Order: sequence, then structure tokens, then C-alpha cells
Amino acid sequence: MAVRVEEFLADHRGRRAIGPTTASVYRRALLAVERVADVDRLTPVAFHRLAERRGWSQSTIASYWTAVRAYSAYRFRCGLAEADPFADVRSPRRPDPNPKPVEDLDRIMALARQLAANGRADAVPIDEWVTLAAYAGLRTCEIVRVRREHLRKEPRGWVLDVPQGKAGTNASIPAHPEVVKLVQRKERGLLYPGYGPTNVQSAGRRLMRKAGLQGGLHRLRHSYATWIYQATGDPFRTQRLCRHRSLNSTLAYARVADKTLHDAIEGLYA
Repeated sequence: MAVRVEEFLADHRGRRAIGPTTASVYRRALLAVERVADVDRLTPVAFHRLAERRGWSQSTIASYWTAVRAYSAYRFRCGLAEADPFADVRSPRRPDPNPKPVEDLDRIMALARQLAANGRADAVPIDEWVTLAAYAGLRTCEIVRVRREHLRKEPRGWVLDVPQGKAGTNASIPAHPEVVKLVQRKERGLLYPGYGPTNVQSAGRRLMRKAGLQGGLHRLRHSYATWIYQATGDPFRTQRLCRHRSLNSTLAYARVADKTLHDAIEGLYA
């Protein structure tokens, strides 16, 4: 199965120009389904029965379906199957995003500095990764790709290039002073050579567990997006700074921020 998956991903990269992060998501989904079923023989009815039997969440169902459907189309197109059972079948509804911003960034940063300075051989620069997630909204896959030369001075101020983001997109965003200070003290080249997204994800989860919270560093990206929307009230600027391909992704953060509308009404004319 692993060989077939890699052949499918190579084909899908060429046809859809998917980035490495999306390819990794497809790979994990297909291999996870293959562990409990024969993906080559799977039909939509069998998929839904499997999902019910395994107790998959709505989000997992939507994610696995997307990968299996693309793989099924590939097999039919390449002559590996006589038909594509997933063609023209409506996809399961993907649940609305539910951002979980972290409110007490100072406490998270203090814990991160403790972990980074504990002197252990396996210590990682988690405090710097927190800075990049909270003040630039970087995803874990973006953190490990940042280079010293991605920080540039322009007439209007410092900017940070964010290469090969989600779906392989490139972008540039204004750099927060904390980010400028962090990147400027690094040497040219990758900021974190030898580290991959999994290292960053694992360190982020350990940090959040120590703080008594669920999730990982991506929650700080949620905080970044929520704070930007609260400061600007503008979903389009928030979309640009968060590098969302779809405005629908940004509007999820607007819904979180709009919970403060109750506070505004309660304080009316106070």
C-alpha cells in the first residue's frame, strides 16, 4: 500500500499542485484507513459503515473521505480500476472550524522559557517557536522552513517571507518586533536545521500539557488570528495576515472574536 500511496501522491502533486503538508495529510489518512480496510475495494457505502463502526468523528470522516476519493479517482484514471465508485457521490459535510485561542500568552511564554532553559540534552527552542506561532501565526511546517534571509527591510518596515505554506503557497507579512528581534540574532540559513514539523508539534503538545491545556502550538496561531480580527474588525486583512486561501477559514475566527459583543452591550453607556 505504501508504494501505491506514494505513486498516487506523485500524480496528485503534478495534477493539483498540492504542497508537502497536504501530501502528508493524504498519506496519513490513506494509511490509517488501510490499517482497518482494503482501500482498493472500498465503496462509499462501505466507507460510511466503517466510519460508524470505528466511531470516527465528523472531522476525521471528512478528512479520510477526501483522501480516499482522490485515490479512487487516480486508480480509475490510471486504469487500475474498472470504475470510480466515489465519482459524483456527495462528500460528507466538514464541520465548521472551532478555533481555540490561548488567552494567557505570558504564562505560556514563561513555561516555554523554562523548558528551553532546563539544560537537558533533548531541550528544544520551544520559546522561539512560541514566538513565531503567536506573533507571526506560523504553522509548524512553516516554522521549520524559516530562514534568516526571509526577514527583509522594506520602506514601510520589516517583513517576513513565509515560503511553502499550506498548499505550497508563498506569502510575505509585516514582521512583529518580537519576530524581528528573534530572527535578527540568527545566522544565515535555516533557523532550525535538523528539526521537522513533528519535532515542533511534539514540543508544542508537551508545552500545552504542562500549561494544563489541550492541543499544541497551532492554538497560538488561533490566538494570532483572533487578536488580529479583534484589533481590525476586518476579515479581509485578517485573511491576508493569516494567509488563508478561503475567507470561510478566517470567518471562524471572527465568530470567536464576536463573542465579545455581549461585553460591548453590557457596557453600553456605562
